[in-house]
Amino acid sequence: MYIAAGIVIDVTIKNIEKVKDAIINTISKIETHSFADNLFYIYNPYLTVIPKSRGQQIASIFYHEANPKIDPEIALKQTTYVIGYEDPSLRKYIILITDKYKKELKIRYEKAIKINKKENFNCKFIFIGLDNQEFDDLDVKIESIEIENLEKVLLENINETFE
Repeated sequence: MYIAAGIVIDVTIKNIEKVKDAIINTISKIETHSFADNLFYIYNPYLTVIPKSRGQQIASIFYHEANPKIDPEIALKQTTYVIGYEDPSLRKYIILITDKYKKELKIRYEKAIKINKKENFNCKFIFIGLDNQEFDDLDVKIESIEIENLEKVLLENINETFE
């Protein structure tokens, strides 16, 4: 079974290159296992469709820049809709990678989770806090890690799909 993964990157400039490298390496490793029809979408406020070619998907990650003004609620909602409306036979993931979590964001994150349930998109949410950042209790899979472990955590969570 193939996957559609929407990734929201909400990190500071100090972590952006490491995050992009980890995502590209993850996609490349999945690609080497012949999962050519997997879809990867990196949140972009101006792009509401998933680039269909692997090259376009990698390029969207490569050219992604840290955005200090990203609105995590809007980013998660848009990503949820983009991935949610994909083929129902796909395993769907919404992945948030952040080093900026604050308690007051919890309600905003939960709005995207509610959209997923309301629209019956069946997306699995994974929130990854870098630098061992802790999240409040959210109804999603949460990983608090050092940035050096990001690629490993991404692979472990996405590869659950194929077990």
